[in-house]
Amino acid sequence: YWVRQAEEDVMFAQLTSFHHLDFAQNHQFVYFSTEEEQMIWQIFAAFYTGSDNDFYYISCNMDADSLQYIIDEARSRSEHIYDVEVTSSDKILTLSTCTRRFPALGKNQKFVVMAKLIDSAPVEAEVTANPSPKRPSL
Repeated sequence: YWVRQAEEDVMFAQLTSFHHLDFAQNHQFVYFSTEEEQMIWQIFAAFYTGSDNDFYYISCNMDADSLQYIIDEARSRSEHIYDVEVTSSDKILTLSTCTRRFPALGKNQKFVVMAKLIDSAPVEAEVTANPSPKRPSL
């Protein structure tokens, strides 16, 4: 999955494709390029969330325990189980887009994909269906 930093290329509606297991298995990395560097991020969670009160997944200047909570909660909500080790010391990329997957939640729904920065050649992980992902509060 490619994300490029240019105004004319900003399209996140396709992010919800990560809901589908076969897509998630075949697209395990986000390649992000700037003028200065090229980065590879390995996906570890893809999930739905409701209002900010449901699960506040945006992290800025958090301590290690708070960031680990976000990582653990994202994994428990993930549509798939990614066999990817991730800790609070990793750099985390969060991509999200609006969705209306759960009609009872109204407009305040997001589909979120989280990934960690990797510094070596990408190695695909096992990705399996999560039989009981934690759902947004209705």
